[in-house]
Amino acid sequence: MGLNVYGVTDTGKVRGHNEDSILALGGEQSPPGVDALLVVADGMGGHAAGEVASDMAVSHIAERFGPGEFASVAVDGLKDALRTLLQDVNSSVHSAGQDSDKHGMGTTCTIVVIKDKQLHYAHVGDSRAYLFRDSELTQITSDHSWVEEQVAAGLLAPAEAITHPRRNVLTQALGPRLDVKIDSSTIKIESDDLILVCTDGLYTL
Repeated sequence: MGLNVYGVTDTGKVRGHNEDSILALGGEQSPPGVDALLVVADGMGGHAAGEVASDMAVSHIAERFGPGEFASVAVDGLKDALRTLLQDVNSSVHSAGQDSDKHGMGTTCTIVVIKDKQLHYAHVGDSRAYLFRDSELTQITSDHSWVEEQVAAGLLAPAEAITHPRRNVLTQALGPRLDVKIDSSTIKIESDDLILVCTDGLYTL
């Protein structure tokens, strides 16, 4: 399967600094044993050192993939391995966040690995992964947010969630707590599929 991988990040018009960190590796740059590695982390806005947390998350993931640690992982075990990886990242960010100048820092993180025509992901927060196939865009991940929980419970309409004053409140993130809920799964992909991994800064435009 031929893959084209591209990544870009931008400060945007809301904040004066960029709290996002990304990793987009494919082709000759792919880590050993996988076809592509995509990571997006969004430091928690309004919290201490959000940009530090997102950079830590992406750097930790890059280090773990660098020596080919995941090359020997069976395809059907990748999603669980990615979940364990994010648990390790959470512990590292949480530990660093005990410093007074970084207390409470956190980050979202969505990691996607493509191998053998399958997409494996692990996810925390409200960054997202999408699949574009046959002219239809489908959200792969589910947001860990207050409004998403209200929608799932039937207490809030999806249209209301878009503009709700608590739409930016996260229920899960890497760093703030040692216990964290991590979603992971695997889906089959096809030759003409497009995969988009992004922060809320893109899908809330």
